[in-house]
Amino acid sequence: MEENNRPKNTREILFTEIARGVAIVVATTAIVFFVVTPDAEIKSNIKLMQQDIGFIKENHLEHIQDCLEQQEEWNKEMDNRMDSLDNNITKILTILGE
Repeated sequence: MEENNRPKNTREILFTEIARGVAIVVATTAIVFFVVTPDAEIKSNIKLMQQDIGFIKENHLEHIQDCLEQQEEWNKEMDNRMDSLDNNITKILTILGE
């Protein structure tokens, strides 16, 4: 009778130990995938955002200066057009006044 119980107990013990091992592996894997990996990704994303913000801050002044230069060029062009129109209107009024 003891021989019949012994293999069963050995199987139960072996099964229990294997189940524990599998549970430990699954728990460790879950911790890595659901805690450590997202944390590392979040830190990486934060670092990239900080770099982007630094890049934007550096280029912001250059962008504003470029916009101001373009606006000045546009203003000069509009001034030239207005002068041309003013000269044309003056010529027309002179012709009509005669």
